[in-house]
Amino acid sequence: MIADYELLESQNATMTALYSELLQNQQTLQSEYDELLDSYSALQNDYNTLQDDYDNLESEYLSLETNYSTLFDNYQTLVQTYLTLSQDYQQLQQSHQTLQQDYSVLNDSYNQLSQNYSQLSADYSLLESEYQTLNSIYHDLQNDYRLLNNSYTLLTTWISQQILPMQCCLFAEAVRRYYEPLYLSGKSGEPLYMAACEFARDIVLHDSD
Repeated sequence: MIADYELLESQNATMTALYSELLQNQQTLQSEYDELLDSYSALQNDYNTLQDDYDNLESEYLSLETNYSTLFDNYQTLVQTYLTLSQDYQQLQQSHQTLQQDYSVLNDSYNQLSQNYSQLSADYSLLESEYQTLNSIYHDLQNDYRLLNNSYTLLTTWISQQILPMQCCLFAEAVRRYYEPLYLSGKSGEPLYMAACEFARDIVLHDSD
């Protein structure tokens, strides 16, 4: 009986120790469970936060993808525009070189024309001065011509009135004296002599009148 009691007492002590240990384990597990529950809540909050961040990132990704497509299209358009502008630039560069050459030629021509103009201007001034001199000389010559013309008119009038009749008389007298005896004697049969004698006779008869 006593042995059974001691056995029960020993088992009771053992059970009490086991119960205390189990109670401590239960408290430890409860504490760990509470910690795990807190960690789970924190993880749940972090998960929700991450889910929200993921949703935001996904939305931003879709927006970025759309923007990327738009930017890529714009990039291709810009590339085509760049190529077109590059060709236009090359053409403009060639045109610029051509225009530069034409400008150089025109500038040289302009300088040459400017020199020619200066030379022609100087020549024109010289010619104008010479023209004025020649014009003055021309007027002087015109006045001299008028004077000479008047003198010539007077001289021709005087010659026609004085010298020519005298010459005709002398010629008629010479013809009459030389050819008339030949004509009257019949020794000259030349028509020229006869015509000369007749002409001289007419002049003499005219002068005698």
